[in-house]
Amino acid sequence: MPDHHVRGVLFDAGGVLTRPIGGRWNPRYDFESIVMTHHPGVREALFPAAVDAGQRFLDASPTTANRTAYHRAMLTVLGVPDPSPELPTSRHPSTAVIATNRWCRDVHRSREEPA
Repeated sequence: MPDHHVRGVLFDAGGVLTRPIGGRWNPRYDFESIVMTHHPGVREALFPAAVDAGQRFLDASPTTANRTAYHRAMLTVLGVPDPSPELPTSRHPSTAVIATNRWCRDVHRSREEPA
């Protein structure tokens, strides 16, 4: 068996060591910009209520929630009962390759310290 010289193992219990870009895990950090691209008439003031509705939907699910139903719950609050066909699979072009989470500052410091 090869010796890989493992220097450490990192376990993250739900955002303790990393945090999502945009400050939340769900919906993605680019949800608002994607919706606005496909449905520019949406009132931006409705987004917080839509995100709350999405969180309630996720919390009420006894198992992994259906992603389409989750997005539909938020879009209904936004007044978009029939989203454009491209919306469900869309990724904002300027953010498609960006990681969706980043290390907390303390983790950066400990990763830089010699073992």
